[in-house]
This record gives sequence, C-alpha cells and structure tokens, in this order.
Amino acid sequence: MQRNTHVRQNKLDLAICEAVRLHGHLGPFLVIGARMGYIAKNLLNSHAKGDAILHAILRIPMVVPFSCTIDGVQATIHCTVGNQRLSLKRWTGGIRGTFTIGGSSKVVDIHVTARVIKHLKKRMLEGAANEELAEEISQLPEDKLFVVNSSEPLLQQRKNSTRVKETKKDFKIAKDRLIQ
Repeated sequence: MQRNTHVRQNKLDLAICEAVRLHGHLGPFLVIGARMGYIAKNLLNSHAKGDAILHAILRIPMVVPFSCTIDGVQATIHCTVGNQRLSLKRWTGGIRGTFTIGGSSKVVDIHVTARVIKHLKKRMLEGAANEELAEEISQLPEDKLFVVNSSEPLLQQRKNSTRVKETKKDFKIAKDRLIQ
C-alpha cells in the first residue's frame, strides 16, 4: 500500500511538472486542474486502453486564477480546445469537470469543494505565495479537495432493465405458487 501511494504521488508530481511547463508557473488552480485530469484518467482507466481519447467539459469562472485550472487539465489528459476534446463553459458555481472516454459510456464528474475555493480566496487575499498554496493543494487528500462521481449510465440502465425483468419473473413464480 505504501509503495502504491508513493508511485501515485510520483506520477501526480510529474503531471504537475508537465502542467507548469505548459502554463509557465506553479499555482494552486493549475494543481487543481492537474489533479482533476489525473483522477479522471485513472478512473476512466485510459492508460490501460492504449490510445484512448479522453474528452472534457470544464465549467469554471473564466477569470484568472480560476482559468489556470484549464492548463492543468490540458497538460494532464491532452484535451485541448484546439483538438476539440475540451469544451469550456462559463460558470460561477465553482470549478467542475466532466470527463469521458471515446467508445465508453462511463462518465467521471469532479468538482472542487466550496470549502477549498473559500480557503484559497482567503489565503490569496492574505498574500500567500502561489507556490505555497500550490503545495497545500497538492498535499490535500482527494476527498477534502474534490467531490468525485463516476457512473456508467448505459450499463446502469441495462442493469436496471435486467432487474425489472427478474423482478417480474420472481413475481410470476410467487403468484403461480400462491395459486397452487
């Protein structure tokens, strides 16, 4: 377990370094984007699917520093506006990303907790350095930073349909037994 955590942290650190190279400097919202992309990539198991094509929709306030999240996501999962696999939506409800993988119905929805956004705003107003805040965000446990939902809508619909059929079958058996 310890080794897996260490390997995971190293991969995340590399993803953040790649984001810094693209973006030009380290900051907390860049790290948020890199972590979102990293989580989506792992939950969608894209690394196991070879050249799987990821798609993302980001809903964020379109102002700095929130927009720095975009570069973190782009660097991590290689979805860009240019390759048309990244869509941006102006949103004032915080920071939220919805991720999918081509050929799959699985969806990963990740949003930053309101508590984290409030904390970052407060610390920035106090004059905290970007690098210091970025370090805080990189070390924050995932469940404190994000709310993550993963689903497979089509697969779930099939399972529900099967359950309904099985329930009807069970009901018919019970009814037949009662009649006998």
